[in-house]
Amino acid sequence: QDFYVNYNSLATLICAPGDKLVFDLDTTKKKQASVSVTGGNRVKDNVDYSAFLGGLALMADRNLDDQSPGLPAMEYQSYVKSRDKKYVNFLTEFKRKNKTSEFFNGLAEDHIRYGTWESLLRYRLDHSVIKKVKRDSIKIPAEYFSFLKEYDMDDDQRITLRHAAF
Repeated sequence: QDFYVNYNSLATLICAPGDKLVFDLDTTKKKQASVSVTGGNRVKDNVDYSAFLGGLALMADRNLDDQSPGLPAMEYQSYVKSRDKKYVNFLTEFKRKNKTSEFFNGLAEDHIRYGTWESLLRYRLDHSVIKKVKRDSIKIPAEYFSFLKEYDMDDDQRITLRHAAF
C-alpha cells in the first residue's frame, strides 16, 4: 500500500505487511521539509515510487486537468483515456530504465488504473462545479461507464490511495 507522511510537506511512501521502513525527516528547511526512506526492506521501491509520482506530476497539465471536466461526458472520457495511455507509456519506460521490482510495478499500475477510474467517476461532481449546475441535471450516456466492466471487486492485493478513493 502507499500512504502519506505529512511533516511540513507531503511524502508518499510504500510498504507491505511485515515491512520495516526507516525514514528520515529533514526539517532544516521549515517550508520544504523532506521525508526519505533510508533503511528497511523497501528503500529502492520508495525511491522508485517517489520518482514515478514526480514523473507523473511533470506530465500533468494542471490547467487542462482542472478544466477538462467541463467537457461533455464522452469528450472527457476520451481525454482521461488518452492521459491514461501517456501514463502507462511513461510507466513502461520507467520500469525498463529503473529495473523496478514486481512490488513497485503492481503499485504503480494500480495507481494509474484506479486514478483513471476515479477521475471518470468524479465527472458528475467536477462537471457540476465547473459549469455551476446541479449534479442531478447532468446526463451521462450509459456507455460512459463501460470501464466499470473491467473492475474486479476481488482486486485487493495492492491498494493504492487512488484505489481507495475509487
